[in-house]
Amino acid sequence: MSELKRRLRDVAGSDGPPSRLSADEVYAEAFRRRHRRATAWAAGGVVGVVLVGAMGVTTLATPDPVTAPHPAQSADGWPAETRDGTIISAAATDATHLYAGVASCPGQDQVRHCTTRLVGSDDAGRTWTVRQTEFGDGQVTAPAPGVLLRTIESVRSPVAKISYQHRISTDGGRTWRELRLSGEPLAEVPSGGWLQCAQPTAHPTAQTCSLLAVDPTTAVAARLASQPALTIEAPAHVPTSAGLWVTGHDPTDRSRPAVAVSHDRGRTWETHVFGREELLSTYLDAVPFSVDGDTAYTVISGSKPSVFRSTDGGRNWQPDPGSPPRVADSFVAADGTHIVLGSADPPWLWYAGDASGYHPVELKGLSDRLPPAPALVRVTAPGVYVAFDRDAVYRSADGLNWTRTLVRVPPS
Repeated sequence: MSELKRRLRDVAGSDGPPSRLSADEVYAEAFRRRHRRATAWAAGGVVGVVLVGAMGVTTLATPDPVTAPHPAQSADGWPAETRDGTIISAAATDATHLYAGVASCPGQDQVRHCTTRLVGSDDAGRTWTVRQTEFGDGQVTAPAPGVLLRTIESVRSPVAKISYQHRISTDGGRTWRELRLSGEPLAEVPSGGWLQCAQPTAHPTAQTCSLLAVDPTTAVAARLASQPALTIEAPAHVPTSAGLWVTGHDPTDRSRPAVAVSHDRGRTWETHVFGREELLSTYLDAVPFSVDGDTAYTVISGSKPSVFRSTDGGRNWQPDPGSPPRVADSFVAADGTHIVLGSADPPWLWYAGDASGYHPVELKGLSDRLPPAPALVRVTAPGVYVAFDRDAVYRSADGLNWTRTLVRVPPS
């Protein structure tokens, strides 16, 4: 069973995050992993630690374990609650071009068989057309404006290791090209490209990252020649127009989180290592967020999370007033306000930061029943915010006011 189906099975029917997880487990595992874009490349395929669509990081160095049947799971491997038209993922490549991976379950009896389709809208959701049938696990992301990314999972016998093919589309999901790995380093991330994370091939199980620059024009990925001076965890989910942001740790002290940013497409890097005296917790991971590239926030994960703010593009950082609740998700609104989803107690609430701390805020038009996912709100570019629930895609120009658009899937 695919990782996606296992996770869908676990959250099917839930109105909020799975209650069987403690707040500490959700906080320590989910938030740290939500904002990674990790891809391990190897000859003939992709193995190791990989981010599958938007469903989080999974260690795949060992064969996929056999899992016992789950009562909520149907015979076709999808959750029993999955129905025809259930939205599995959503992405926006700009303000008007929306995409969704949608379940297609024509039979509802004991022999039901669900597949997925990729649908797209070129008019901000007013009309939808089918772009791909038999769309695998239904996961699609937009790593950069104008580009869609999908990952195809396969199992290679006899050892049953899972491998991946990464494919991109620059024509709205109508055609796809496989990303190829080049042995020639790139001096910078090409225009329109982005960063992905590859493990060193000499140590395929090492929990470190080597940055790859991806060129969507040629569908080629290559090692970035200049790597930031830290133990890299992964690139952060930040719009490419805001610069290249990376999370990691001090190479000599794993307990000290660090962030790095490049404003020249990866040619040079500014690195900041957070000192112990600045931190409120012992669980130390730093995840940066920005929209304009100037105002940025770094969330330091832990039992007592803390937030640091930069107004000069990540060169200098100051503690943000007040301490936020445990953070399940985070993004920066168009006006520079830091928005966090608190996960201390259900129902989870959104909070906005200001000079006096973090306070509950209403994100008008955004459902409070978004499915548990690695990142509930995605920001492809300034003014392009997207989220989804089982029936609709939400879009926003500022991250504070949202429009819900039903995904009207054409008949099969």
